[in-house]
Amino acid sequence: MFEEKDTQLGINLWEAYQNQDIESLEKLSDNQSGCFHFLKEIIDSYININPEIFVRNLIEKGITDFKLIFEKFRDELGIFGFGDLQVKVIFDKILKEK
Repeated sequence: MFEEKDTQLGINLWEAYQNQDIESLEKLSDNQSGCFHFLKEIIDSYININPEIFVRNLIEKGITDFKLIFEKFRDELGIFGFGDLQVKVIFDKILKEK
């Protein structure tokens, strides 16, 4: 159940994310919340791992089958919680750039 502090944390997280304010995200990741499980791990992953670069690297290695790319993404970056459509958007964007 969300408490007022959880709602405010969510608002602050969203604002920091929208503004790409890494420093604020790092500070917010130290908050303890029963509603935001794995917050520190997720923010650390967001800061240190770029999903687009991950997909781009797979394509540059010659892996162009979306199903395989999604499986690798899910296995290695599952903490992001991306569904296949979110990864497909990244995949399509990279293919358009080539």
